[in-house]
Amino acid sequence: MARKSASNLLAQIEASKKRDLSNLIYALGIRHVGERTAGILAHYFRCLDRLAQAPLEELDDIPEIGLTVAQVCAIGLTMRE
Repeated sequence: MARKSASNLLAQIEASKKRDLSNLIYALGIRHVGERTAGILAHYFRCLDRLAQAPLEELDDIPEIGLTVAQVCAIGLTMRE
């Protein structure tokens, strides 16, 4: 039974490595960031590190990302570091 659980856990860890960046951004639970906004951010930045280091002005300049979402992302990602 323990072997099966360990195998399942390892399989889930490997599967998680193949998930999209947008799923990770969405899973962070940043206020005002739903699946669509997470997809926009993932498409624009392509890397979580780039998103985390993005200044407020750059976030605000992204089409469909308003100032409120930009501020929440900038604060939320800074607090997670």
